[in-house]
Amino acid sequence: MGHRRGRKMKTREKLYSTIIDTPLGFMRIEADDKSILSVSFSNEKSGEGENNLSKRGARALENYFKGSREIEDLPIAPAPTPFSAKVYEEIRKIPYGEVRSYSAIASAIGKPGASRAVGQALHRNRHLLLVPCHRVVAKSGIGGFNGGREIKECLLRLEREGHSE
Repeated sequence: MGHRRGRKMKTREKLYSTIIDTPLGFMRIEADDKSILSVSFSNEKSGEGENNLSKRGARALENYFKGSREIEDLPIAPAPTPFSAKVYEEIRKIPYGEVRSYSAIASAIGKPGASRAVGQALHRNRHLLLVPCHRVVAKSGIGGFNGGREIKECLLRLEREGHSE
């Protein structure tokens, strides 16, 4: 059978990844030619071909773990929903060493009472540290984190100790 007229075949962007060894384990920075697609913890120790963006992401994270308070503003893939985009934009404003509650984020984006939805948006965050969801905590405790609560506690402690210098 031939191809159907009027339909374009979707071409997939080439994917690149860089793996870095951090004090909390290996992290994978995955990118295409336009943006960083994800930053996540990984069991793998080597990437699948790097590009400029995956290397810049790796360098930014290495600097973070060395105590840099600023993470380079890198292009990241769009959030899955307009609501998530607002949440991620607000999260990126939280200064190094500081935290905000889920309800404070909900209020800041004009959706008071949507703290549970903020938590769900953060659960879908594919850009750990670039969108610093570890800086969002529950009013009654630390709250969840894709990398696990222990890692969230370590990241907050790292920033608190670095912040007090």
